[in-house]
Amino acid sequence: MTSSSAQLDHVVILLPHEDVVNPPEWLTKHFTISPGGRHADGKTENKLILLSDGSYLELIAFTSEDARKGHWWDKPYGVVDFALTTPDEKFPELSSIKDRLAKTDTGISYQDPKAGGRLRPDGVELQWRVTFPINCNRGEAPFWCHDVTPRERRVPYTDDNTSHPSGVLGLAGVELKTSSHARLSTATAAILDSNLEQNGQYGVGVPQKVPTAKQPSIRIQSANGDGKDLSLTLVLQTTQKLPPIIQKIGGGTVSIVFEQPN
Repeated sequence: MTSSSAQLDHVVILLPHEDVVNPPEWLTKHFTISPGGRHADGKTENKLILLSDGSYLELIAFTSEDARKGHWWDKPYGVVDFALTTPDEKFPELSSIKDRLAKTDTGISYQDPKAGGRLRPDGVELQWRVTFPINCNRGEAPFWCHDVTPRERRVPYTDDNTSHPSGVLGLAGVELKTSSHARLSTATAAILDSNLEQNGQYGVGVPQKVPTAKQPSIRIQSANGDGKDLSLTLVLQTTQKLPPIIQKIGGGTVSIVFEQPN
């Protein structure tokens, strides 16, 4: 697999339940919010921000405090994870990804794919397979999402629901600030079958190319000494010059940066 066959599928933003049910102004003034649904295990539900490049932002919340306990996203509110996909839903690249990771000293690998799904508010059932990383914290390495039912059911993007007040075109990337810079750089390069990059940026594709947008990237940067082992920032491409969104919620922070493609 080359990095060009891996595509950014979606980015997960953990919010309080009330902020998913009734999205606050700091979201609605920037984005068009689309319906989501409740996941098959009943522990989480979501709404979506659909993007013109075929990716999306998943606004996710636990349905109860009991549902949060022991869950892999039991973290402070903010950007908590991100998913990749490939054009072939059978994911034949997985074996090679595992082999490349096994040749590193990172210890990171992947589980076998497992079934997932949710029911849309209109009653339509969605099914997919997810492939989770192991021997790392969630968010340090991407998970993978491949559709069993047609992708357009899960990502029903249209001209209307991908038109946002902020002029967002699509993803510019995900930035990981980490205290394990060398380990995650090595793992990311192996996952994407890429060379180690001095600038820490690893190019990936998107499901639907936007002519005016630049190629997005996974960006591995050293932690800035704030005491956090890992913090994730969402980077979006927009036609407008906008200040970042730094929204503190409880003990967490939602961090979103806007970049212009040129």
